Amino acid sequence: MEPQNILVLDDNTTLLDILAHHFAKTGAKVQTATSCNEAIEKVKATHFDIALVDLLLPDHPGFDFVKAVKAMPEPHPFFAILTDSINASQVADAIEIGVTTYIQKAEHDPGEIVGMVMDRYRNQKKA
Repeated sequence: MEPQNILVLDDNTTLLDILAHHFAKTGAKVQTATSCNEAIEKVKATHFDIALVDLLLPDHPGFDFVKAVKAMPEPHPFFAILTDSINASQVADAIEIGVTTYIQKAEHDPGEIVGMVMDRYRNQKKA
């Protein structure tokens, strides 16, 4: 089952546009946001199959976005965290809120990031 709607949340607009372009090539509809507040409004209006969320955002941490969405009625999107670096404390925080996919920006190009997210989404749907 392929995702139909994808939300990409990152305050780096260049990376945001590149990731959106790569996700769109999968055939999914892609929406973008540069802040938690903007992304929350989009989630209220649209069901997303995947939410790729930057950890460090200008208004709130990406984890706050995940928590806010998980407090909404289901279904919830598959969440993947995108970050410059992640430490053990952040991994523990992510696991606590049910996020098991974290991708370091510097270690992968945008095409690889999209491929990893799509693979993990498909694997989760199979389980």
